[in-house]
Amino acid sequence: MSTTPRRRSTDNAERYDVVGFSTIVVDQLAIVPRYPAPDEKMGADSILLQPGGPVPTALALLSRMGRSTAFCGLVGDDYWGDWLSQILQQRKIDAQRLVRVPSARTPLAQICSEHSSGTRTVLHDEGMLPALELRHFALADQQGSISQRASDILDSLPAARCIHVDGREHEIMPRILEEYRRRESLVCIDCGTFRRRTLELLPLADCIIMPAGFAHSVFGNRPLERLVADCHDAWLSASRIVITDGVRGSAGWSDGEIVLQGAWPVTTLDSCGAGDIHTGAFIHATLEGMSLAASLAFSAAAAALKCTVPGNGSSPESAAAVFHFLDTQAAD
Repeated sequence: MSTTPRRRSTDNAERYDVVGFSTIVVDQLAIVPRYPAPDEKMGADSILLQPGGPVPTALALLSRMGRSTAFCGLVGDDYWGDWLSQILQQRKIDAQRLVRVPSARTPLAQICSEHSSGTRTVLHDEGMLPALELRHFALADQQGSISQRASDILDSLPAARCIHVDGREHEIMPRILEEYRRRESLVCIDCGTFRRRTLELLPLADCIIMPAGFAHSVFGNRPLERLVADCHDAWLSASRIVITDGVRGSAGWSDGEIVLQGAWPVTTLDSCGAGDIHTGAFIHATLEGMSLAASLAFSAAAAALKCTVPGNGSSPESAAAVFHFLDTQAAD
């Protein structure tokens, strides 16, 4: 954590559009024409480094769309932790609450993305980070003292119209979500990979984004429209629910309406992070007050644009770029 005491957010009138709490990793991404055979050495079309993780990727898109964003999470006290802090700031994501843990190693992922099929293979090292705790976000008051009381720490968390989290950090997350619900912030959860304890967080969510694989683990092998209805029946407090299924499209529920949205056809170069971009775009559309159908179309278009370029940090470059894509699809 920074050695300079930071003031509590209650002393600061700044309110972000979206604040994210989650894990963050360093992605080492290789784009290849095909997966290498065992014991084969082959050249990659491109290799790049980027911040990875569902929430950081969504926040980067939201920043490109003009949203004010902040990230809260842990990294190691190493080269990669410093690098992530710098890149988040370059992406216009406030990283004041990116906490460096002494003697810990930042998580890394090595990703091989095959552009001929649009699939990827991921190897990851979880690093040596502790579980996220409230004490990691303790801030100094105007006198420079730091309170470890949970109520003070919760009160110091940054103000936001929306909070976005993934389905991890199960010990601390209920308290954080309850705090933001008390503030009447929109609570959005990207469920990600199925973890049973993620189900404990869903009653606290206003907006649930769930991959079809997660939904199948809970409800069985059913069509998207049935899955999204099952989710609504299970978590009545959610005002918007989306089930995503890659190239097979998505289904959404809101106000008693179910909408199906197909995936927009594009030539895929790199699909890694497309689901995270879809989620970020859906959050933007929700904050804009778009209808469910318009939100799903906008999100599908953003995910399609991401698939046409390597990496997760450049496309779509703005909300205008997404609307332009939709206009061209309508013209065709």
